[in-house]
Amino acid sequence: MKHYLFSLFMFFLILMTGCGAMQHIDPDPSLTINYEKHHNLSSELVDEKVHQYLAENGFRINLNTGTIITTEYKFERLRPKHAQCHEDPNFKYDMLRDNRSKAEYLYTVINKPGYIKIIAGIRAEYKVGSVTWDMTLTCISTGVLEQRMADYIFKES
Repeated sequence: MKHYLFSLFMFFLILMTGCGAMQHIDPDPSLTINYEKHHNLSSELVDEKVHQYLAENGFRINLNTGTIITTEYKFERLRPKHAQCHEDPNFKYDMLRDNRSKAEYLYTVINKPGYIKIIAGIRAEYKVGSVTWDMTLTCISTGVLEQRMADYIFKES
């Protein structure tokens, strides 16, 4: 009986260790792509364009210090072109392709005279259907979201 319990214990220990190892693979943060640009526009004009973009796209401003603007998270269906989220190492499956994933993002904009930096912070969840298998994904932006905002700010300027 002791051998049976020990074998059962070892089986569950190996099972849980293997599953846990699969769920904690994070992307390399050095791959983050932000948008940075030196420009000749006034910071007031850039600030106005940033506010217009955020309002037109349904973002709510969480912090506005005059130099830094941060929004609240907003849900949008993101795809692998928008972010690199950790993948299952055995299947090389990109979680953002699956309809069971839910992603949201926020913007942080640093606006100084003659300089702007746009950062998109992305977080996602992968809901398999069972609480024990659901995962919180760590995502790194590919720069598409930042470029979208920059194109709006600098089009016609």
